[in-house]
Amino acid sequence: AAGGIGLSLSKQLSVENASLILIDIDKDGLQGVAEMLRNKYPNAPIFTSTVDITQPDQIQEMVENIVTEIGGVDVLINNAGVGFQGPMDRMTLSQWQHLVNVNFWGTLYMVYAFLPLLKDQGYGQIINVSSGQAFFRLPSWGAYAAIKLMIGALSEIWHFELKR
Repeated sequence: AAGGIGLSLSKQLSVENASLILIDIDKDGLQGVAEMLRNKYPNAPIFTSTVDITQPDQIQEMVENIVTEIGGVDVLINNAGVGFQGPMDRMTLSQWQHLVNVNFWGTLYMVYAFLPLLKDQGYGQIINVSSGQAFFRLPSWGAYAAIKLMIGALSEIWHFELKR
């Protein structure tokens, strides 16, 4: 939520006075965004949590805090992501691992952490932000596109499996 699409979504939701739980690994950036939103949209409750979404234990602790302090969530928006542009044959395995850890595993960890809460509530939505690259794959974006394509496929399948 400290920048990019996450910041834009936070602003748009704050206009509607939505209660927000903003998450980012960048503690200072996150606090700056929260302060800006609180000043501009004083009727929108803003909560923050500094979390590395590649660490399931941090996510689980956050969910437990949310249940204790807030009670639940209506919508989970998985938006965290990192990109890499360049030919796939020039990517290092550590670059691949970083892309997969944030863009794929981070999304999976968040869904698995929040899903029991949403099921217990009997309602809720999960929005996984993918990318146009998942549908219109271009040279030099191959690794990023492949991972975002996985997120799109998972989201589609979860939609049908979880809608009941």
